[in-house]
Amino acid sequence: MEKLQKEHRAIKKEYLNKFGANSLKRVILPLTVSGTDEERREDMKETIKMLKQAIEANEPIEQSPPHLWNKIYF
Repeated sequence: MEKLQKEHRAIKKEYLNKFGANSLKRVILPLTVSGTDEERREDMKETIKMLKQAIEANEPIEQSPPHLWNKIYF
């Protein structure tokens, strides 16, 4: 899990450097908080994959519009 976390931090940093500090501000990425270790690993792998694809395509992940984002309850 530690290796995945390190890879996740690195790819997220690369993404933010490429697309801007706020480029993930209104993006919902897979993240299991209370699931099993396996569920958390799979979510982290999916997030890494999404970020890598965006970087390779030179296309940021679409953010939710502010008017919708403000209606989401977290």
